Amino acid sequence: MNNKNNLQTLSKKQIFVLITILSVLILISGYLIYKKQEDTFRSQKYDELHAIADLKQSQIESWLKERIGDAKIISQSTFLISGINNLMQDSINMNIKQGIIDRFQLVQKEMGYKNIFLTHTNGVFLLSVFNNTVEINDFLKRKIVEATTKNEIVLTDFYFDQNKNKINFDIISPIIKNNKAIAILVLRIDPNNFLYPLIQTWPTPSRTAETAILRVENESVVFLNELRHRKNTALKLKISLNRTNVPAVQAALGRRGLFEGIDYRGVKVLSDIRIIPTTNWIMLSKVDESEIYADLNLTALIITGFTFLLIIICGIGLAFIYNSRQKTIYRELYSKEKLLEESKERFNRLVSEMNDIVWTAILEGSKNIDVNDSIEFVLGISKEKFKANPKLWIEMVHPEDRAIAEASNKELFEKGKAQAEYRIVRPDGKVVWLLDHKSLIYDENGKAIQMGGIAKDITQRKLDEEELKESRELLSLAGEIAKVGGWELDLKTNLVRWTLETYRIHELDPTIQPSLEMAINFYTFEARPIIKSVVQKAISKGIPWDLELPLITAKGRNIWVRAMGVPIFQDGKCVRLSGAFQDITERKLSEKIILAQRDLGILLNTITNPLECYRTSFKTLSELSGMDCGMIYLFDKNDNSLDSVYSEGLSDKFVAAASHFEADSPNARLVKIGEPIYLTHNEIPIDLSENEKEEKLKTIAIIPMYYEDNVFGSIYLASKKEIEISNYLRNGIESTVSLIANAIVRIQFEEEIHMHRDNLEKLVEERTAQLAAAKAEAEQANRAKSIFLANMSHEIRTPMNAIIGFSDMLYSSLTDEKNKKRVEAIRSSGKTMLSLINDILDLSKVEAGKLTLAPEPVNVVKLAEEIEVVFLQKISQKHLDFMIETESDIPSLLLLDGLRLRQVLFNLIGNAVKFTEKGHIILILDKKVRGENLIDLIISVEDTGIGIPEDEQKIIFEPFTQQKEQSAKKYGGTGLGLAISKRLIEMMGGEIKLKSEKGKGSTFTIFIPSVQIVEGEPAVTKEKMFDPSQTIFEKGKVLIVDDNKTNRDLLLDLLENSDLQIFQARNGKEGIEIANKELPDVILMDLRMPVMDGIEATRILKSQESTKHIPITCISASSKLMIKDDNGLNLFDDYLLKPVDLSALVDLLKKYLKFTSSDGKVEEEKRQILIELSDEQKKSLLKLKNILTSEFKPRFEEILKSNLINEMEQFGLDLEKLGNEYSFAFLSQYGAEVASQAEMFEIEKLEISFAKFKNILELLEGL
Repeated sequence: MNNKNNLQTLSKKQIFVLITILSVLILISGYLIYKKQEDTFRSQKYDELHAIADLKQSQIESWLKERIGDAKIISQSTFLISGINNLMQDSINMNIKQGIIDRFQLVQKEMGYKNIFLTHTNGVFLLSVFNNTVEINDFLKRKIVEATTKNEIVLTDFYFDQNKNKINFDIISPIIKNNKAIAILVLRIDPNNFLYPLIQTWPTPSRTAETAILRVENESVVFLNELRHRKNTALKLKISLNRTNVPAVQAALGRRGLFEGIDYRGVKVLSDIRIIPTTNWIMLSKVDESEIYADLNLTALIITGFTFLLIIICGIGLAFIYNSRQKTIYRELYSKEKLLEESKERFNRLVSEMNDIVWTAILEGSKNIDVNDSIEFVLGISKEKFKANPKLWIEMVHPEDRAIAEASNKELFEKGKAQAEYRIVRPDGKVVWLLDHKSLIYDENGKAIQMGGIAKDITQRKLDEEELKESRELLSLAGEIAKVGGWELDLKTNLVRWTLETYRIHELDPTIQPSLEMAINFYTFEARPIIKSVVQKAISKGIPWDLELPLITAKGRNIWVRAMGVPIFQDGKCVRLSGAFQDITERKLSEKIILAQRDLGILLNTITNPLECYRTSFKTLSELSGMDCGMIYLFDKNDNSLDSVYSEGLSDKFVAAASHFEADSPNARLVKIGEPIYLTHNEIPIDLSENEKEEKLKTIAIIPMYYEDNVFGSIYLASKKEIEISNYLRNGIESTVSLIANAIVRIQFEEEIHMHRDNLEKLVEERTAQLAAAKAEAEQANRAKSIFLANMSHEIRTPMNAIIGFSDMLYSSLTDEKNKKRVEAIRSSGKTMLSLINDILDLSKVEAGKLTLAPEPVNVVKLAEEIEVVFLQKISQKHLDFMIETESDIPSLLLLDGLRLRQVLFNLIGNAVKFTEKGHIILILDKKVRGENLIDLIISVEDTGIGIPEDEQKIIFEPFTQQKEQSAKKYGGTGLGLAISKRLIEMMGGEIKLKSEKGKGSTFTIFIPSVQIVEGEPAVTKEKMFDPSQTIFEKGKVLIVDDNKTNRDLLLDLLENSDLQIFQARNGKEGIEIANKELPDVILMDLRMPVMDGIEATRILKSQESTKHIPITCISASSKLMIKDDNGLNLFDDYLLKPVDLSALVDLLKKYLKFTSSDGKVEEEKRQILIELSDEQKKSLLKLKNILTSEFKPRFEEILKSNLINEMEQFGLDLEKLGNEYSFAFLSQYGAEVASQAEMFEIEKLEISFAKFKNILELLEGL
């Protein structure tokens, strides 16, 4: 009362000052409350954005490491390295190439790469998973060279493929053999398939949140991924570094952590900026500030409303005191009721403007309740209706919440105030959440006379809380799926906070509060110093960590974890550590299994002893599973038992007991069901129980071994401690046992083969003696045949020199068509004679095993059509019908020796045309599908000719054999065509069958199995055309020594347009005389001449001091002729094969005479070589030339004299090695060519190739 009287004595000015002071205090209090809420809210949002950025960074780093891990595993594959090495040595072997492509296709489908391809170490494309050519641009070539130089994996970063309008990301890994890159593996990734969606995924619902990956280019920052608010931005959206208020620009300028700025849309955002380790990427995670502060604005509005409400109430109260100060006691008593009404009226005006329901009720009286107009807006009922029936409120309470509302009413009358949250079901069916505050009002005697309250609509708040709860549950679920948890350490309070997933990883009760010491002690003893060190460095130096360490859970289980942590600083001091925690046990186990299986596979491939195989296998399984006891059994079908072949760590008694084969035993179940059996301590069968007690086994695994879907044995693994066998470990054990089973089967087969081999060796010794005599007889016959063929070839080729040479020249000079036809007949006869020689030599090569096939892509249908054109004239002359029947889906290209297949079809169709006088000839092309990219090719030639009697069909394929009734005069032929055709088809792995009936015709059927289907263009052999005008010889002398004037005239005609001075001699004696007189630069010497032959003349010339330096070329019809002098060295400097053509003659003369190329070809070659040489090669050029001149040139000259094939081969190999050492590709290719031709005994090609070394020396000396 005294206080009241004091207030009533205040003046109007004093009251105004008091109102002002109270208002200011209320405003300050409201502002401080708001700032406190703002700081708390901002800190929560910052922490939330930081945690989400941590998660995104972890996801991107994991994705990148997995891709690099893929590259390492693929590039280090023994199979791949071996396959590529073989491909480099045999680049046309399609089987090797297809094997690599098949392996790549498995990887590409399994791991979702856009493309996988191989290149040479210089960037030249080799092959791709889709068997198509991939364009290698300059940027990719530089990366390939970088990977080759460093011998390590290189990333290309994102780049734009202009040709395909796509963004690529390549991982480039060198394929290394003997510490040197032999090829480059490129894994091409389409970021749109996984990475871009991963970057934009946000763990919580958000309208504006997005993540961007950036990099700095020149004076701008480039966005690398597609953005949420703008399309088509990847590698296209660039922002200048001058726009420093943009978070992306701040990131490029080195800013890290949280930053508020204006994004590319001009919108204020809160962003988290950080670097992606091991890349040049900057990750920007951001959210619009309008979204972040939406809830804060609502809070500010509420605080403001309540502040002004309090100010108004204080003002009204003080004003009321001031107005009542002058009243008398009578008027005070009289006006109490009036003041109450006025107060009620003012209260009603106040609360009517509020959105909350404000109500009052007098406890006594009939009309005792009042409520503001908000009840209609909130509850959907009118104020009048509620006043008429106040029980409507409790009746509208949701049935599930009615007990809460009633308990709140009971609490009101017990405690004088109450608060409750419950749901109201409005008449329109809408559910509204209310926060109901109510209290009692007492008189001066402490009697409750009135009650009132405020009911606030909190529906939106409840929805927000539910959404937040779902978001947290979603984030928790994502962490549980990825096995990633979070943690935080407050260094001020030393309080450690774990997420639920972190508790799960540690297998710790979530109700237990962890400490820093407890968290560190979960690591193994060896790992604790490591984690302590990185924590200390993070606190003192601000260094984050990312480690993979072993850990022991609360339940004693050994696992591997990835522990990540970052320090958070304030005012230069570390105040908090936060990070993530991931269970990587399965990944570590998978790596361990892969490495163990790789090493075991290598060992098992070299082991032939069964016991060593068992010991090595068990050791690997023991290390893999942690079970150190066990045994290996092989199943004996004869007596239904398992024979122990190896055991370790178990007693003999237990091993014997474990082999029981009763119906209920594990062994019987194993064989019957064929599935692995894993037993724990409580599941070990009764028949092992006594022995188990002795052995104290607590875990047993029994895995079957299969061969051709049948169980042939089993491997027991056991441990005296309980071991958790996860699905990953089970798969690893079972796949390893499968590897072991294959090795055991292989060793068993090898033992059987060894026994058979011993028996065979005895038979071979007996047979060897019998074969020795037969071999000597066959060799004698073969030598006689070779002498005959060589002589016949020489005798026939010598006159052909004139026939074909002069006919070619005469045909070119004639204009009269009649004479040209006659000359063509001469030339055709000559070529027919050469064809006969070639048939004989081909048969000889086939029988001697010297003929090799050269498979190439061949269009079989086109080949058939070409043959039809060849025989069309003869077919028309004989009025025959010729048809080609082709299956519609014959592949366009097949891998065959097209030249030899054409030769076979020429023989078969030529015979059909020859022996058919009327009727038809049909060429049928058919196939049978054998497998993917393989067919069996079937070609039939059917005619209605004279046919072949059955008794002659068996000998028709023998050499020089013809049908008895075949008239040599009428039909001609040598009887070699079918013999050669049969042997050629057999070399292709096929066969020729004949079906014929005399007088009705014949059908020859060719069957070639497993022909590979290829893609691409058919091989085209371009004939080397020679233009004599391109070579201009300087003045020189050439001596031709030949008794045949025709041959001399031919050589004169070939050289008539040159500036060379030509001398002629009819025999060796004349040749010596002219040589001594004229000293020619080159001598062309025939062998067989009267008076003195070419060999004797050459010996005399080589013995004379004045003429021994003159190069002498032997002109011979034999390609295998090698004439030695008295010292066993090659007598002639060179050889020229008859019939002589202009190109070969000019190539020969270019070796010994000075000349110039009118087209500048030589200079162009030199210029091109110089352009292609690197700086390093140019520096080593002088040293290379010195080596070639001082070491290789003398060897070249000696080999020219000795003509030894093995020395030529070694010469080529040494040149190839030298070219590789100095990185001169053309030199190493030339060396490989010489070595290959020497190894294959290709004499004609070898002579030409070997002689080119002189040209190479001249070319290099001119550089």
